[in-house]
Amino acid sequence: LRELFYQHEVEIRTFVGRIGTSSAQVYQEAWQNGELAARGVATLVCFDHQEKCSVPISEAIKAQLSEHLRPSE
Repeated sequence: LRELFYQHEVEIRTFVGRIGTSSAQVYQEAWQNGELAARGVATLVCFDHQEKCSVPISEAIKAQLSEHLRPSE
C-alpha cells in the first residue's frame, strides 16, 4: 500500500478474520509511523495427514481462535 523504510520500526498486527468449518483466515498488517503499509491474508486448513483430507476444526480450537478475531473497523 505504501513504502516501508529501512531502520524504522515496523509493527506487525495479526488477527483471525473468519473461522469456517475446517479453515480459518489469518490477516496480517504492517504499520510504520502510524500508517498501514501492507496487508495480507492466509487461509489455514485443519488437515488430517494420515487420511489426506481436511477435517472440521474442534469447538475448543474455534473458541481459542475467536479470542483473536479481527477488530471491528
